[in-house]
Amino acid sequence: MIINELFPAWPALEKRLENLKFSPKEKISIHCNSGIPYLSVRCALLGFSVFVITSEEKAEPFALDAKTFSNFLPQRLGWTIGAFQGGSLKEQAFLLEEALEKKGILWFGTAKTLQEKVPLKQEFINNTLELKAGKVLPYLTLLNFLSKSGYKRTSFVEEKGEFALRGETFDFWSPQEDQAVRLIYAHDTIESMHTFDPFSQRTVFFLAKTKVLPLVISDSLNLVSPKSFSENKKEEDKIFLADYFPKKTILLLDKTGLTNDFEFFLESFPLLEVGSSGEDIQVFPSSKISLKWDFFKKELADYSLKGFKNFVFCEKVGESERLEDLFDQQQFKTEIRPQILIAPLHQGFINHPLKLNVWSFGDLIGEKRVFRKISSFKIGRALDSISEIRIGDYVVHERFGIGRYKGLERVKVRLKKEDLSPFPKEMVSEFLALEYRGGDRLLAPVTDFKCVQKYVGQEGKKPQLYSLDGAAWEKLKQNVKKEVKEIAQGLLKTAALRQISHRTKGSEDLKFGTIEPLQKEFADAFPYEETEDQLAAIEDIRKDLDSHSVMDRLVCGDVGYGKTEVAMRAAFKVVADGRQVTVLVPTTILAEQHFKNFSERFALFPVKIGMISRFQKKAEQKKILEDLKKGVVDILIGTHRLLQKDVAFKNLGLMILDEEHRFGVKQKEKLKEFKSELDVLALSATPIPRTLSLSLGGVRNISVIESPPMGRLPIETRVGIFDEKVLREAVEREIGRGGQIFYVHNRVATIEARKKLLEHLFPNLKIGLAHGQMSAELLEKAMWNFLHKKWDILLSTSIIESGLDIPSVNTLIVEDSEEFGLSQLYQLRGRVGRTMEKAYCILFFSDWATLSQDARKRLEAIQEFSALGSGIKLALRDMEIRGTGNILGAQQHGWINAVGFELYCQLLSQAVEEIKFEREIINLSELKAGKKEKIAPEIELNLSAFIPEESFEAEGERIALYKKMFSLQSEEELSKMKEELSDLLGQIPEPLKNLLSILHLRLSAEKLSLVALSEREDGVVFSWNVKKGSCPIDFVRLAKDFPLLIVILPIRSTGNQEGRIEILFKFENESQVPLIEIEKFLKIAKEYVIIKNLS
Repeated sequence: MIINELFPAWPALEKRLENLKFSPKEKISIHCNSGIPYLSVRCALLGFSVFVITSEEKAEPFALDAKTFSNFLPQRLGWTIGAFQGGSLKEQAFLLEEALEKKGILWFGTAKTLQEKVPLKQEFINNTLELKAGKVLPYLTLLNFLSKSGYKRTSFVEEKGEFALRGETFDFWSPQEDQAVRLIYAHDTIESMHTFDPFSQRTVFFLAKTKVLPLVISDSLNLVSPKSFSENKKEEDKIFLADYFPKKTILLLDKTGLTNDFEFFLESFPLLEVGSSGEDIQVFPSSKISLKWDFFKKELADYSLKGFKNFVFCEKVGESERLEDLFDQQQFKTEIRPQILIAPLHQGFINHPLKLNVWSFGDLIGEKRVFRKISSFKIGRALDSISEIRIGDYVVHERFGIGRYKGLERVKVRLKKEDLSPFPKEMVSEFLALEYRGGDRLLAPVTDFKCVQKYVGQEGKKPQLYSLDGAAWEKLKQNVKKEVKEIAQGLLKTAALRQISHRTKGSEDLKFGTIEPLQKEFADAFPYEETEDQLAAIEDIRKDLDSHSVMDRLVCGDVGYGKTEVAMRAAFKVVADGRQVTVLVPTTILAEQHFKNFSERFALFPVKIGMISRFQKKAEQKKILEDLKKGVVDILIGTHRLLQKDVAFKNLGLMILDEEHRFGVKQKEKLKEFKSELDVLALSATPIPRTLSLSLGGVRNISVIESPPMGRLPIETRVGIFDEKVLREAVEREIGRGGQIFYVHNRVATIEARKKLLEHLFPNLKIGLAHGQMSAELLEKAMWNFLHKKWDILLSTSIIESGLDIPSVNTLIVEDSEEFGLSQLYQLRGRVGRTMEKAYCILFFSDWATLSQDARKRLEAIQEFSALGSGIKLALRDMEIRGTGNILGAQQHGWINAVGFELYCQLLSQAVEEIKFEREIINLSELKAGKKEKIAPEIELNLSAFIPEESFEAEGERIALYKKMFSLQSEEELSKMKEELSDLLGQIPEPLKNLLSILHLRLSAEKLSLVALSEREDGVVFSWNVKKGSCPIDFVRLAKDFPLLIVILPIRSTGNQEGRIEILFKFENESQVPLIEIEKFLKIAKEYVIIKNLS
């Protein structure tokens, strides 16, 4: 049985631990070089609680490995297991709560963690609130509790420690829950309670009970805003973390993560010292196989003869299946094959007394494993940019031009004079208040919200306000339309050439359709969870490669968002088809990084990876080129050196271009020759907005990856005046966990002096230099040295802004940060924070008092935008405009600034469709089906219809919702929105219900070509335009069939139209509900539609 074989009896360890007397300063030293997580679990099995003292970088991996082993125990251990690394109470609360409830602890942390001061046990219990469905708990009591307990109020809950209110709905995310919790109130009773997905905001499953853990501790009567625990409580009200340990606790010291600041705690707990001294228990690191299968086979045979039990841990089923296939291919005998277990493990070990061999999947392939946890941090919702609007921001109205947003105004509107009636004569609606040139004001009704966007132009450039007459704005729009039409023509010409080009054939022995099992194995071997955007891009490429025309696709996304994996999937498919792949990058450093990543990813598959680099010897390059020509090398990675004549492929099928815009003019011209014959996949870290990719749909194939990978932590950003103490702490923290540091000093003239200061502060560290005045060769050599860890700190100018991806660098320090633009700061910060490691960004500025208002705003914004994906979208806009220039040409920046980015994309999309129609690329019916201008009927009902502030407090959120609602195209979309709102709000308030009803009427009215419907005292008036003597409705027959209900009103002139016919549908009595009567008439009118006039 696996369990017994993985956890055999360990008499020697039992004997040592049984002899513990728990006397002061008791210490046992054992010689053990590996397997500490396993050792700690074995101690727990003997009934001991354990705190493992190790380094900061090891604590989290050790905790994850301990959880893996505990999951294979025959019975649940009942211990709390985790990495307790200090920090805020938000990060500690879950483990503290578990320590009070579970039988024991198995925690991993640093010696410094032991000295953390935490709340008294009883204080923690008193400040924990239990919630149950059906419990009476006044709404204001919960609000007060969350506020005092350190939770932050937001519009939407997206990370732990936040709460949000919307009417009778209460959202919060307590640290112990994997997902946020939503309460639905009925008066002061919790009617229902369920978890929800913070990304989609949709319900996941219902809860019967939960707890709200405190993030700060404050006195029950303290109504001031909570700050931090240390500020709210006296020193004597705090205790050491060790006071939460059960009596039978041992400190296990990993001497490789050594520090001695814990002597104080030896008075209470015995110490188990694990390192290179003491009694040898013969536990060693597992051998690193690194794809040497013959060596692995021999090692398994030798250990099997000695009676060892062998295990391999694979994180995913795909990895285990691939291993089984390899064992078959390498002819491993059944009796020596290791048992494969599906669970994550960072590192294996060999335990000689237990005759136990454990390998991780990474041990076998020579790759250090990084396992991502499900993120409990903001990953951002895909909101329209209008949701980020603030009073005073510039906006673009499609008809009136650029104005300034002045807020939402709720207005009481009186209906027409003839509508005098006994029921209320006013309705309430919300309007967007916009200011134009000369102080003119425009109140845009909710129906116009879809025509309004936040103005987005190049950072630092302010647009001009337009006058409400619209003449100058219309003239500018016409000029932009002319310009974008020329661009669209060029793009369509390129697309047409691509359509008639066909790819080279693969070899006869490998065809599309026969490689699907292998492709599935390759996909399953990916150690992370793909994001939706990644999966969509992979599917786009699959369709491209399965089509008859050659592929020319651009994949855009920030560094670390998974573009490389998308490219690898494409490369694998092409190689499996018998064709070769080349990966072209602008620098040797990027070539090395890609070579390393590709080699690790393809390690278990029969794919030969090669690289051409200036750092290689001539003989090595010659051998690779010979193998390439013979077809031995499947994937070749390199710089523009690959474009030279001596580089010959046997059957090149795919070219992957990374950061194509960074190549020189000559290289770009050479690339154009290849593009007409090959499948081409371009990757860009300069983001472009999804709106642009949609505008170019079918013309320039673009896949946008906006979602950050799961588990990627937000970057902790700190802003302050230059301080040597802060600098020293940041550097020592990063070096202490084995990392490296980017230090940005953006003045070449004084960079040498700064280097001397850093060498004085950190005499034991190696510091390198990089700046733009160095030759290309020296600069590349500097980057190469840093990449290969020859330096601890890279002191550079902003030249590191793009292109470098070094996972070991997780601290960025920037001097004089006030001199950088917001997008520059964002790009610089993007150099760190791409792994599970917590990343830090320190932004120093010279003097707050001398900072300009704009500089202050930039620094506040970059500090606020710690989240991934949502708030930062606006900071990215400047970069998106750059990305647009890479695709459409830099000269487009002026036109984008003139009309705003969103409207520019809309005009481009219209131009593409018009030219397609002109060239008969699409036929008339397709144009009508896709782009037919729908008439949005004007609806005037005596109903108050708006989104209440109680439901969505932030104006930007309400505007975005209005815009989304009035952009709905079908009943299915409306139904889905109703579900979402019910989920968010519980009970939908009456004004919002009315708004949804009006939306339903709009959709029904559009189908009948109605242009207006308005309520009056005796009924509802329905209006249609009469064109060329015809009307979409057979009103004569309608009036004849319903003489008591229908009155045909006189035809009114409407200017350019020939006229408008109006029909009064009379209420049978005054008590009837208008909405029901309107629905009744629309059902009747359906039967009288004249089909030919609606086509």
